[in-house]
Amino acid sequence: MDLNQKLEGERIYLQKPEVSFEFALKMFKVVDANRDFVIPWLAWALPEITKSAEDDFSYALEADKAWKNGERFEYVIYNKENDDFLGTIALIKRGNEKIRHLRLDIGLKKMRKETVIYKKQ
Repeated sequence: MDLNQKLEGERIYLQKPEVSFEFALKMFKVVDANRDFVIPWLAWALPEITKSAEDDFSYALEADKAWKNGERFEYVIYNKENDDFLGTIALIKRGNEKIRHLRLDIGLKKMRKETVIYKKQ
């Protein structure tokens, strides 16, 4: 499957996670600053799971590998106006089926309070 690495909307854009420590540090700072707010919805934000920017770097490496293998297509959600990191979204392939799962993790900057999961029946 060939997906664009960047998708642009009116107020946000989605971009494949950058495999760089700069990206990991940017993501970690937002997660760390907003843990109390997002932990009820995003278990990966727990301090024992995401302890440092190195953990977010590992996420970016793993997401890149999954993208290349066609297993999962992670996007980071950015505010188009100021490039603020807002959250993540992923299309997930299960087995040999077409992509049928959508995971949306948003709200890292207290904009929303939910993780929405879509499963096509």
